Amino acid sequence: MPSRQWAGDEIADMFQRFEENTDFVDVAALRAQYPGVAWHSYADWARTVDWDRVLKG
Repeated sequence: MPSRQWAGDEIADMFQRFEENTDFVDVAALRAQYPGVAWHSYADWARTVDWDRVLKG
């Protein structure tokens, strides 16, 4: 997840809520419908990003 020092508390809180609140989607049904997709969490994806490089721009 983006660091609070880069993104600020409001943005970091928003993405934390996205990660924790899955009431708007049936995750199990979605994964069952699309078994070929390599599903991952937002936090897992965010760890793959070079945030220093992204935020330089």
